[in-house]
Amino acid sequence: TRHAIKETMEAFPETNPIWISIISQKNGLSPGADMGGSFSYGSYANHTQGKAIDLSFFQKNNDNSFRNICNENPSIYSMECKEEDRDKHLVDIDKQLFFIKTLYNTGVFSGLFIVDWLIAEEVIKQAEIYNELDPEDINYISNEELEFIKFYVFGNGLPKHNDHMHIGT
Repeated sequence: TRHAIKETMEAFPETNPIWISIISQKNGLSPGADMGGSFSYGSYANHTQGKAIDLSFFQKNNDNSFRNICNENPSIYSMECKEEDRDKHLVDIDKQLFFIKTLYNTGVFSGLFIVDWLIAEEVIKQAEIYNELDPEDINYISNEELEFIKFYVFGNGLPKHNDHMHIGT
């Protein structure tokens, strides 16, 4: 994951770092589970086997902090983005897509890439467009990468992912 972040930041030099929120413990447990901590229950129970991490999104304003990315007003919180947020969301789809394809090309990614449903749709739509570009273009998405993105990037039925991306490797 760190290599994909580094490569994305090199491809887009003006990019600020993204933030790490929750990461599985080295021993494979959910954070705090071995100490009876709050991360051992509920929505954090999926951070198991040492292979899950929550990261902030690459954002258009380059803030890249953890916050509601559905619209320009991060103080408005909801469980997930709404259709009317489609043209207002803060995610930099180009950087996000570059990060996803780079993560795929590291060869270590074999899990799920969970984001808000609206962001998943936008990423897939843009990937289909970039699949038509010249292979020399930095944004080009190969057929293999496109199939990966269509299969692994999703968000339907998984609320509470409008402030971070969940990566299971």
